[in-house]
Amino acid sequence: MHNGNVPNINGFRRKAEGLLSDDLYFAKKGTTDSELIFLLLLANGLDTDPLQAVQRTLEVCKSGLAANNGPNRFVCAFSDGENIYAFRHSSDRKSPTLYVCESLDNQGTVISSEPLDDDGYEWKTIPEDSFVTLSSDQVEITPLFGHPVSTSLEKHAC
Repeated sequence: MHNGNVPNINGFRRKAEGLLSDDLYFAKKGTTDSELIFLLLLANGLDTDPLQAVQRTLEVCKSGLAANNGPNRFVCAFSDGENIYAFRHSSDRKSPTLYVCESLDNQGTVISSEPLDDDGYEWKTIPEDSFVTLSSDQVEITPLFGHPVSTSLEKHAC
C-alpha cells in the first residue's frame, strides 16, 4: 500500500528505473508510482533489512533524481508474510496520515491510513518520519533517520 505523491513522476521514473536490476525492471507490470517505489524498496534490500531499504529509497527520492516540483509524501505498508511494516515520511512534514489500533475486540491490531470505524476504539497517530514494525505480539515504532520519534502516540477515539 502506498498513499502519497512523488512529484514529476515521469522524470523521476525514467532515472529511477535505471537503478533497478534487470530482474526487477522486467517484473514491472504497470506505471504507477506505487509500483516503482516498491521495486526501489526491493532493489534496496527490502527482503533483508526493511528499515534500511526504506531509508535508501527515500534518499533516492530526495536526491537529484526527483526534480524539485513539489514535496515527496509517503505512507507505505508492506509485509514479509510474518510482520507488517509501514512508514510515514514527507519532505515538507505534511505526509498522509497513518494510524494503529491495538485494542480491537478480537485482540487484533490494525494499521491503516485512516481510522476504520467510529466504534470507540483507540486509534493512535503514527508520527511523521516513523518506521513501524507490527509483529504478532507488539508494535514497534522507530525513527526513520536517527532523530527521536515520540513514543507517546496521539490517541483518537472514533
